[in-house]
Amino acid sequence: MRSLRAMLLPLALLATVALACSTAAPTPEAPGRDDLRPVSLPDLSGAELSVANQIRNLHADVGAKLRGEASDAEVGAAYGALGTVLLAAEYLDAAEPALVDAGALDTSETLWPYYLGVLYQSRSELVSAEEAFDRARTLGPDVPFEAMRQELEMVLDDGPSNERRGLRALEREEWTTAAYFFRRGLEVTTGNTPFRRSLQHKLGTALYLGGDEAGAATAFEGVIASAPGSDLDEPSALAHYDLGAIDLGRDRPQSAVAHFEGALTHAPDFQDARLALAEALMRAGRAADAVPHFERALEADPDLTPATLGYCLSLIGAGRYRQARTRLEREMAAHPDVPDFAHILARLLVSAPDASVRDGLRAMQIMQALLQLPRTTELGETLAMIRAELGDFEGAINVQGEVLEVVRQSDDAALTQQMERSLSLYQKGQPFRARPGDTLFAATAGPDVSPNTAP
Repeated sequence: MRSLRAMLLPLALLATVALACSTAAPTPEAPGRDDLRPVSLPDLSGAELSVANQIRNLHADVGAKLRGEASDAEVGAAYGALGTVLLAAEYLDAAEPALVDAGALDTSETLWPYYLGVLYQSRSELVSAEEAFDRARTLGPDVPFEAMRQELEMVLDDGPSNERRGLRALEREEWTTAAYFFRRGLEVTTGNTPFRRSLQHKLGTALYLGGDEAGAATAFEGVIASAPGSDLDEPSALAHYDLGAIDLGRDRPQSAVAHFEGALTHAPDFQDARLALAEALMRAGRAADAVPHFERALEADPDLTPATLGYCLSLIGAGRYRQARTRLEREMAAHPDVPDFAHILARLLVSAPDASVRDGLRAMQIMQALLQLPRTTELGETLAMIRAELGDFEGAINVQGEVLEVVRQSDDAALTQQMERSLSLYQKGQPFRARPGDTLFAATAGPDVSPNTAP
């Protein structure tokens, strides 16, 4: 079985100049093919321009092959391509003779009797449909007919069909191909509609995944520019979200905040955007502003561990140390399989400015269990903090010095400066204390631009 896409797309994407064909003009018949049924063009006045031109081009191709020296199989394939597009466009009366002629000339192809069966099924002519399906099964007993039916949904040169082709290319990680089909969908789709904005967002996603971040940003900005003010609009929400993700990846948290707020304007229940906004606020040094967003996310899904972790860190950054300790102790007991709760609690117990929150011995007990896990620079830093809180400044200096040497090799200037500040405190005989806005841990990298994220 030949690929339907291979047969249809080269003709489907021809120039959109309409060919001068009468709506009643029969297809020219070649000598020796007198038994072929004439295929007349239907009234295409109600069709989208791109689809009308696609049908005219395929009809002209049949005529050219009949007049030329094409083999029966080649003429049959041309009839089949025309019949398939007519079927997909629901011009059933015109599609029937084209598919019948295709099957008569291209006798080894399973597509034509199968699509003829689909046509009869659409007209509730069940006996004729089953006969056509039987012929298709006889020709190709191992052919995946369900896949052939899905292929039928992608043969028209209109917006929805190009969208389906683009989505399939995305699934296959064929980014350039996906971008091509989304662009084509935009070209044949008119008006400022949610569907058109969705196509443009998908184009941006394909460009981003293909490595063209600048092109992706331009596409996303185009979606936002055409958005309907502050009305609900999923494509605009997704475009804002993806631009915010790009901003976070470029360490532009303030700009990211604006985009995530824009996403929530167009989709208030977009939970991924709310979590991303909370994280962006944290990275912008606005932990207190992040707290209510984490709270709303947890109202929607109390078991969302990343939101709970972020909430605890935002409480610390907002200076609500007692509340943070209470929540961390509760989560640590409920989720012993999530060591992050224990780790954050251990740091809080030795660094909170509020003496009633601190408990160095309890922090060391927690650390003994954490040290059974793979060692990290963060664990080493926490151990140094605990030793300093317990008065073992020499031990704190030794551990912090070892961690600092590892961090210096990473060329992370901000983290190195943070580590040096802590070491300086221990050398002066002073324990670590959290400063206003300090969440005790660095913010994460932020959300990804993803074709699967939806409000």
